[in-house]
Amino acid sequence: HSSQRSGFKRSRPWHRSKPTSPRAMQAAVQQCLEHTVSADKAVRKQAEEQLRHAEGDAGFSLILLAITADNSAALGARQAGAVYFKNLVKQRWTDDERPLPPADKEAVKAGLLGLMVSVPELVQRQLSEAISTISTSDFPEQWPSLLPELVNKLGTAASAREWGLVNGLLLTCTAMFRPYRHEFKSDALFTKIKYVLAHLQEPLLQLAKGMGQQLEATSLTSPADARGAGVLLTCLETATEVHISLAS
Repeated sequence: HSSQRSGFKRSRPWHRSKPTSPRAMQAAVQQCLEHTVSADKAVRKQAEEQLRHAEGDAGFSLILLAITADNSAALGARQAGAVYFKNLVKQRWTDDERPLPPADKEAVKAGLLGLMVSVPELVQRQLSEAISTISTSDFPEQWPSLLPELVNKLGTAASAREWGLVNGLLLTCTAMFRPYRHEFKSDALFTKIKYVLAHLQEPLLQLAKGMGQQLEATSLTSPADARGAGVLLTCLETATEVHISLAS
């Protein structure tokens, strides 16, 4: 998916220089991200300062996601955009003093999972963490579309036998639900778990059965078969982790 197709549109304004077009704004942010790993300390410091200054601007988080989504950008730049976005979410999603604009937050939630399944695995991990962070405060009441969309994408990936993607989605579920294991047992927690089980229990069971059957049918006569079996075993292990979190 290109940044245009991902649903994350580049917004203005950005920093004092105020680039005049959305493409120029994305290029300016991308250049700053690339400069944050420069060997030149002065270049690094200036880039970090520019990015910090821009964090509160409307559309900045969406520019980061547009860079992350851009197939024409270098993988390092995409990963840097995803890491910066993940950290921005951790620091400011629930910050009352430096909040992200409400419209940006809604746009992020509308497109973040769809973006996560379309990017390389290294980038995927960063976005998975961001989803988990947002879900801590917003799920399910303020993010009702998240779980149905997750279940739908799990089914689609499993049907296509894209087991790496299946595992990425299951890891997102694990990150979202693992805190339930240690949370104080309360009516609020049980209500949340009941909601999750109503959407996820049957699809997760069918997924595990399907992966088990696929594993049994694997011949292991070649290195490729062995690698495929290893990925399936990893998926089953992750699915078990999700189940444990919901059954604790």
